[in-house]
Amino acid sequence: MSFTGDLKDISIVDVIQLLQTTRKSGTLSINGKRGKSSVVFRDGNIIGANHVGNDDYISEVMLDMGSVTPEVIEKITSTKDGSGPLIASLIEHGVIDESALSSALRKLIELTVVELVGWRRGTFTLDTEALSPPEPYNCFSEKTGRQINVDTQMILMDALRIFDEQQRDRSPEEEARLLLEEEQWAEETGTQGGFSNLTAEDLGLSDIDKLQVETPEQFSGVETFDLSAIHRQMASETLSDFPDEEQEKFVSFLNEFSANSGRNNDIVIQEGKGLAVILFSRDELLKYSVVTMFKHEPVFVFTADTQDDLDQKIDQCILQDTLPILVFDRPDKSGEVFSEESIAGLQSRARERHPDISIIQFFCSNNSHNKTFDKGVIKIIPAPLRKSHHFIEESIEFLNSFHSIIKGMFNNKKKQPSPSSSPDNGQTGKLRNFIVTLRHSRDNKDVSSALLRFVSEIFERTVLFFVRETFLTGDKSTGIKTVDKDEGGPVKLNIPLTKPSIFSRALESGTPFFDEIDDTVVKKYIFDKIGSPLRKKIFLLPITAHGKTVAILYGDFAQKELIPVQLDSMEILSNQAGIILENISYRKHFNKMAKAGSP
Repeated sequence: MSFTGDLKDISIVDVIQLLQTTRKSGTLSINGKRGKSSVVFRDGNIIGANHVGNDDYISEVMLDMGSVTPEVIEKITSTKDGSGPLIASLIEHGVIDESALSSALRKLIELTVVELVGWRRGTFTLDTEALSPPEPYNCFSEKTGRQINVDTQMILMDALRIFDEQQRDRSPEEEARLLLEEEQWAEETGTQGGFSNLTAEDLGLSDIDKLQVETPEQFSGVETFDLSAIHRQMASETLSDFPDEEQEKFVSFLNEFSANSGRNNDIVIQEGKGLAVILFSRDELLKYSVVTMFKHEPVFVFTADTQDDLDQKIDQCILQDTLPILVFDRPDKSGEVFSEESIAGLQSRARERHPDISIIQFFCSNNSHNKTFDKGVIKIIPAPLRKSHHFIEESIEFLNSFHSIIKGMFNNKKKQPSPSSSPDNGQTGKLRNFIVTLRHSRDNKDVSSALLRFVSEIFERTVLFFVRETFLTGDKSTGIKTVDKDEGGPVKLNIPLTKPSIFSRALESGTPFFDEIDDTVVKKYIFDKIGSPLRKKIFLLPITAHGKTVAILYGDFAQKELIPVQLDSMEILSNQAGIILENISYRKHFNKMAKAGSP
């Protein structure tokens, strides 16, 4: 089954969010002025994508990421017999490893979605029977036994950030020109809106016999997406042990939220700040309900059910200059991850890494054992028991209260002074300010200079090393003066990578380092050149872009006493710098493609 729609009536972002929220599977094909593209979903996550008008775009992505060289591509292409995708030959010849190829395929998905979120005119079709990922994803799965599976929420958040940066770079005249071209294309091709024959069966609802309202044979505009039917499907799946009348009460509640969400929105958005909630739960109905409540309000809602997933989404929010509110579902005894002790540990870990983060805890109303939770929990909210005779009514009351609490917390944050603006906020507050500044970088030099400035506010001496084939070369520094340089100018320090050292290990691991060292390479090539610090504890921050380390920042405290260094914050700094470097690279690539396509 398939259904078709028009981007004039509903944005591609809303389409993708709908597929993620309802955990749909199938191939979403999009046709617009710039070409054709497809994104493949499985249970709401993205497992593959074809970039606009270029089935072989993966080779360009691998080249830009440095995964392969032009010479390798040329050699493999010249020896191919003409059959099979390029990556099959790359894997067979052993010239690219699985990790690098996986990163390139994930980047291809991101680039495809970034391109699509800017489309305002065009048509799309979801084929729920086309479940196989396209090449080169299918080939990757066959050759490695692994499948790419990307979190749709995180891809959308990244794509919207990159799209906003591209929008910022465009002049109003350029924006008007692009919209006019899309309008003209829509007129010429006859794609002026309207949907074709979407039925309940198309949405996977044919097995539900509880639909009280007859589904029209023809829809128009955004009404094609019958949210009521989708809510009813979710209620049927998650409340199957409740009578039909009770399920309908909950569906009516969700319908009311869908109709009213955002119309009377009173959430105040602080300029330059995002709003996000991360719900740690495995309750499908709870997750669906919370996403529905905030779908049309200026709040990102993410869900997680493992520690790694939770950490990843917290870090991603921080990178977007968004300090999320963490919400933990009721603990239970059915597994270690959701035990009371495990949840308390996750809360402590989150507070240690991000002291300013706000935490809400749900607990069963008949459970008084809540003293285990981290002392940083600011609200403990009683949630209804499923075995209660009034579970549906209590759930509706509970969700309404939770919605009001979240809105109140966001508005209170707006009224309170931002932690990053206080004089004693420490490294965490400085990091937030720095990330905002870093996003305005226009070239690689801007990024390297900004990194050096940030680290020099913590350490007395800093050096920025760039990675060469067999050595590191010092480019810029602060607080260092040698015989052949003035303080602040280029420093002539070269670190060999052919000898084992803490530098070569940092280069390989890509993770920050701050500890005492007894390293002959550091002594000979740094301390003997610039003098030993009072405490032989050094800091190394690898900067990674396109899957490889391109630079390493060095820092020490010279003749001063040590101060604590938050390695988690530094790792976020490194990740953000790498993303900015990649964005600069891709922005140049997009501009190059745009110029090549101009008449």
